[in-house]
Amino acid sequence: MRENIKPGTSDGEKGKLTELMEKSKLKPSPYVEEFHSLMQELIGTLIAQACEMSAFIYQKYCIEEKSIKEISETIHVPQNAVELMAQYYEEKMK
Repeated sequence: MRENIKPGTSDGEKGKLTELMEKSKLKPSPYVEEFHSLMQELIGTLIAQACEMSAFIYQKYCIEEKSIKEISETIHVPQNAVELMAQYYEEKMK
């Protein structure tokens, strides 16, 4: 399968693989489908939380000019993680 989808593979060879997959009509395991669904939810949640934390740190650090220690204590996140985001914002504001 890897050989058929790597760059440089002709469309004819890719078509053969697609045709073979369609003919096999294998039904995915319900466990795989459940795992896939759970991973989608988890990744979505993690992305949303990262965005929220980033926005919060931007608000507190860049706009309200709170200290890294203060922010860290407010959101219960290690200071080095807050500092890393603060450094990112400082670099972008230059």
